[in-house]
Amino acid sequence: MIEKDLTEQTAADQEGQPDQPVRRRTIEQKRAEHAANAVSSVGEDQTEAYAKFVRKVPSMLTTQGLGQTVAYLRSKAGNEENKTPDGLVLKHLREWMTSEACPIVWDSSRCDDCENPNQAFQCLIAHSDNATYYRALGEAIAYVGWLKRLSQAHDLEVKATAKQSGSTKPAKAQEQRAPSETKASINAG
Repeated sequence: MIEKDLTEQTAADQEGQPDQPVRRRTIEQKRAEHAANAVSSVGEDQTEAYAKFVRKVPSMLTTQGLGQTVAYLRSKAGNEENKTPDGLVLKHLREWMTSEACPIVWDSSRCDDCENPNQAFQCLIAHSDNATYYRALGEAIAYVGWLKRLSQAHDLEVKATAKQSGSTKPAKAQEQRAPSETKASINAG
């Protein structure tokens, strides 16, 4: 039997709000919410590149694993984590995996500086046992799946908005060609 995504609590469980059901969110809903916030933070000038790049990440995680994929993302992003699609994917994945909403529970006693999210994420990858590592890999794949779906939708939304406002890339390409076409027609005349 499939569980309901939303459950209701009794009025006694609620704090000062009788007669209003409290809704608990499933892990899928939490992933989706976090991913939606992450994707909406991507600048409009980066949405297409982000959506194109994030499509590749689930297969990278599946074939290479979490540690190797994170190492690849770090090497591609360099010091410009917020400026490149790979850096943004790394940032969003790290933020999810180290958030309170993420269901991965791991032994943080092996980490020297677990208050630093970057260090805590690295510690999760490098020092967790096999079972935790594979749970983290599965969680990363599930989360990046949401990033992939939502970034494609966000990219289409940005393109549609740009098309409605008349500022599409093909129009810019036509504007750039117009002066050369004008020169050709002047020379021909």
